[in-house]
Amino acid sequence: MKRQYLIFVPDKNLNETNTEYADIINWGFEHIGHSNVFALNEEEAYILQNETPILDYINDNNESMIQVGEDSWIDSIEVKNIVYNEVKDYYSKLKDGQIKDMVSKILSILNISIQTGRNMYFFW
Repeated sequence: MKRQYLIFVPDKNLNETNTEYADIINWGFEHIGHSNVFALNEEEAYILQNETPILDYINDNNESMIQVGEDSWIDSIEVKNIVYNEVKDYYSKLKDGQIKDMVSKILSILNISIQTGRNMYFFW
């Protein structure tokens, strides 16, 4: 099986406060296909990391280092809003294609995280 990279927001049935990080990540893998889960293959992760500024927006504002081999999450509503606006601005300049589709999914998951107050996780 090929490696998968996840960006997700657990649904309300998972209590983030009382759940171990590994179990939260497992929830993401168990729910690939859920609207709150974006599973990327190696090529897509490479594109997102090396051909877009998305991870830079997140890392710069969240003081994280998301990259292949480094996981993180966003729990601050302020950071989520800043990142959402930066990603939305970037999205508005993209032409149709694979990158725009990926960025659209990330915007959707960011929005879910903002609206629900739940953390946004990156298993990278």
